[in-house]
Amino acid sequence: GTVGDAVKALVAKTGENMQIGQHARLSVENGYFGSYLHSDGKLGVVVKIEGSDGGSDAEKTLAKDIAMHVAATNPLGLVKEDVPADVIAKEKEIALEQAKQSGKPENIQEKIAEGKVNAFFKEHTLLAQPFVKDSAVNVEQHVANVGKEAGKTLKLTQYARIKVGE
Repeated sequence: GTVGDAVKALVAKTGENMQIGQHARLSVENGYFGSYLHSDGKLGVVVKIEGSDGGSDAEKTLAKDIAMHVAATNPLGLVKEDVPADVIAKEKEIALEQAKQSGKPENIQEKIAEGKVNAFFKEHTLLAQPFVKDSAVNVEQHVANVGKEAGKTLKLTQYARIKVGE
């Protein structure tokens, strides 16, 4: 049967109204998954790393650390292209308004706004975020460093962050 059929059967059995909320589907051919489930059981993260089978302890630790990082920081996307256009437009609007209030010339205002938007991407896109366990490197650099130590080219390519009620 389908997932919908299973939900209906469970509703009939328990008498509780249930719905499928947020969900994600990830698949991997040349890589591995890492996961993290928060202690309250209401937040889970799965990350996909390509370039290895994840057999070493360092690779397993990397995947779990990245999943924990995602749980803590709640990025808007893997890269800036993943951030919704309406969110980017709003951030640009806010940055331009703040730049206008600075009283600087218009061409400088544009550069100030552009800098603020770029800072927004560094803060809200996973690969550009400073890694929580070592803020000297971003997440992408941390993945590359672990791969280099393992003699492999590792790449974080996808993640899913699911929280009950969202």
